[in-house]
Amino acid sequence: GCGKTTFALQIADQVAEAGNPVMYFSLEQSREELTMKSISRIASEKYGVYVSSMDLITGFNRDPQKCSRVIQQWNKDGGITSAFRYYRERIAPNKWTLERDFNADYTEIEKKIELYIRTHDKIPLVIVDYLQVLSLPEGAKKTDTEAINEIVEGLKQISKRYTVPIIVLSALNRESYNTPISNSDFKQSGQIEYTADFLFGLNYTSIQNGSIVLNKQGKERTKTELKKAVEYLSLGDKRKLSLAVLKSRGRSKAHLYHDREGNERYTNLFNFIYYPRTDRFVEIRGEPNIQRTLVRSEQ
Repeated sequence: GCGKTTFALQIADQVAEAGNPVMYFSLEQSREELTMKSISRIASEKYGVYVSSMDLITGFNRDPQKCSRVIQQWNKDGGITSAFRYYRERIAPNKWTLERDFNADYTEIEKKIELYIRTHDKIPLVIVDYLQVLSLPEGAKKTDTEAINEIVEGLKQISKRYTVPIIVLSALNRESYNTPISNSDFKQSGQIEYTADFLFGLNYTSIQNGSIVLNKQGKERTKTELKKAVEYLSLGDKRKLSLAVLKSRGRSKAHLYHDREGNERYTNLFNFIYYPRTDRFVEIRGEPNIQRTLVRSEQ
């Protein structure tokens, strides 16, 4: 996949490492799974040790003798140990990962936020992973679309009430998987488009900029060929992804960069390399792979 949880988790870790509080509400993965994702990224990024989060989880659950040998093999030059220490000392003090079950509703999130602010007198960044797993308060009976719309509006009101920034992850409609992401692709909710201050879409770069529709000879792919090409994108250990700015309330959606001739140009894409094995995103610097370029007068 595109790694939306990994992307959000990396944002959370970087904000926490900068000394700012983060509350990460995980409605799908466990605290252990998310922590190991962070350790895996830190180990590769800072200590050159490439171990997946799943290997870390299964490795530490093996019998003691085998576990000892596995850890020794991974922990060359103390990389894994150092990654754990780095996380414990630099990130964990400012980050709270809250596991919730599939019946969690948005009012529970508000209670946790209110308690945190009252206890610590700080405004945290809140990340909710993810929207379609949240439920309405007990007793409310609505269609899936009505429920999602109410949850989106509820989270918006929480953000206003406590002046707290909230990042909410969302699934997409299946029909949009092979096409560039647009505002209307967010699953079960047109309310997202109108309620969110900022709206971003994470997608494979070749899908988002439209280049995937052509084969290496420059000819348009058939539907079968396109389906296979899309499936192939999710198999690589090094995946090119783009974060598209779909909405930016009160601000331009355009991102300034300089082309090879030094001219100022604008794009609505931020490009990354995603390494799924080590749960890491790396931004591609320099001239982006453009979906839509904007001139200054069109801001």
